[in-house]
Amino acid sequence: MCEKKDKTTMVQTKAHIAQNDKVGPGLYHLVCDCAVIAQRVLPGQFVHLRIPDDALLMRRPLSVSFAEEHLLHIFYKVVGKGSKLMSTLHKGDSVDVVGPLGNSFVLDYSCECAILLGGGIGAAPLIGLAKSTAQKKSAFVTLIIGAQDAQHHIFQPVIGELSDAVILATDDGSLGVRGLVSDVFFEMWKTRRLKTKKCAVYACGPRGMLAALHAFFEKESPDAVFWMSLEEKMACGVGACQGCVVPTVDGYRRVCVEGPIFDSRHILWGELNNNV
Repeated sequence: MCEKKDKTTMVQTKAHIAQNDKVGPGLYHLVCDCAVIAQRVLPGQFVHLRIPDDALLMRRPLSVSFAEEHLLHIFYKVVGKGSKLMSTLHKGDSVDVVGPLGNSFVLDYSCECAILLGGGIGAAPLIGLAKSTAQKKSAFVTLIIGAQDAQHHIFQPVIGELSDAVILATDDGSLGVRGLVSDVFFEMWKTRRLKTKKCAVYACGPRGMLAALHAFFEKESPDAVFWMSLEEKMACGVGACQGCVVPTVDGYRRVCVEGPIFDSRHILWGELNNNV
């Protein structure tokens, strides 16, 4: 049986910074005290945060890693002016936040196993998903997280006992298994004969990783349930500007509204890859 909750009502509110710590090279763990959103957000959803700088008109979309009581946990990477300014926020500062936005992961509690695959900073939403699946305890949960090296593996402190099995991978072999998340998963799928089991697979990460996973399932197990979180540049974050659309079998769909979670079988990958 699949659980797909109705979209939660978004709100615009002020949030106070409780923590904004550097946890890796250009990587930060932001914690916002924002009960009204923390109590509504579902795994896979995101928020739109306004950087307190008059020169930056557009909000920044940020995936919510997980929420607890009145706190929103967000992990981000400094890649431009906006995220650089965000890294200078201090405890006690206030920011304007809109959320929760987008859809959420679909949880299938009839599955024998749930496999969560995360690449780099894109793995952040899987922490909240792992917390949800751990609470239900209806399937064997495997969490595979990859990064370029040990320094970029930032999720160990919050993983805890969220999964029955946790596999860490690095491109250079400095921590855990050497190799890409997708390669580690392909080997596990074959050696554990997961094709014969009812598994649900969830993935967040680079577009290339998601495309490789889709191609694998299309060939090896076309009936497999594979949900993924897509990233696109956003402006409004609420579907009005149509700036984050992706091609699907049902026409173009907005990542900020109909996404960011999609069934990989619904994406027109050839057209999507041509638009990169």
